Amino acid sequence: MNFEDLPVVDPRVAQVPFGSMETVTEIGPNAIRIVAPNASPMTLDGTNTYLLVGDKLSTFIVDPGPSTLEHLLEVKGVIEKKGLDPRGILLTHGHFDHSEATKAFGLEFEVPVYGNGHLDDLEMIHLSDNDSIELDSSKVIALGTPGHTGDHLCFLLPDGELLTGDHILGRGTSVVAAPDGDLESYIGSLIKVYDLDRRHLLPGHGPDLTSEISKEVVGYYLSHRMLRLKQVLFSFDENPKDVKDVVRGIYGDSVPESLFFAAELSTRASVVALLEGGHLRAVGSGGYIRNEASDFDMTLFLKG
Repeated sequence: MNFEDLPVVDPRVAQVPFGSMETVTEIGPNAIRIVAPNASPMTLDGTNTYLLVGDKLSTFIVDPGPSTLEHLLEVKGVIEKKGLDPRGILLTHGHFDHSEATKAFGLEFEVPVYGNGHLDDLEMIHLSDNDSIELDSSKVIALGTPGHTGDHLCFLLPDGELLTGDHILGRGTSVVAAPDGDLESYIGSLIKVYDLDRRHLLPGHGPDLTSEISKEVVGYYLSHRMLRLKQVLFSFDENPKDVKDVVRGIYGDSVPESLFFAAELSTRASVVALLEGGHLRAVGSGGYIRNEASDFDMTLFLKG
């Protein structure tokens, strides 16, 4: 892959305006999106819960979302109205905005939970990369995509759509926060999705991304990470700086106070990757300097 050829401008220009997504949307024959009522700067329009529907109406619930009665009743209402038959819950990852209602949904529908991590007081059937789960006459395939979290999965649907959780979002870019988030793994997982054929992407937050722009969006994610790594690396010199200084230098006043913490988390993840790659070294209490001989090569950040 030639990283210099990746798009540097976000191709998502003609999107559904923020805050105007329909609560319930059918996306093709196999997926129904239900937007949870937890909109915020971090969750965008709200967490997207998906119903994956087989040809005989067997259904997986993906990412139950926040534990609110309103959302549970909305999901239950769609299931009852369409005569669906819940068979299990799939988790893209364990962050609470995706998983908080898992126990309540599991009890309500009496179904098992599948995922790649663990939740307290909840049995989970473990899924690894390329594991498949039968959905009537077809299958849903789990793709290991660690990075945003260590347990993150995407799900490949029978008609070719890819449910991306927080790996790729419908708006903006995903936060990778150490220690559970790992930037090297995240970049490797982005390349894994980029190398797939063009697919309709169904993200965990924000609008879906059609196959016409999906590959360009993933490419933009990669170029964005490369730019941020370069910016973080060359924000350091022989004079020690801490992470907050670097965040202010890179973002200036462009980041609202409500998102400064997220920018700091992402910057810390970059610092961890640069430290592990030998590009930075820690000095004093919370300060870092750039190694004089350090040069930037994106391929150095790819594991394996």
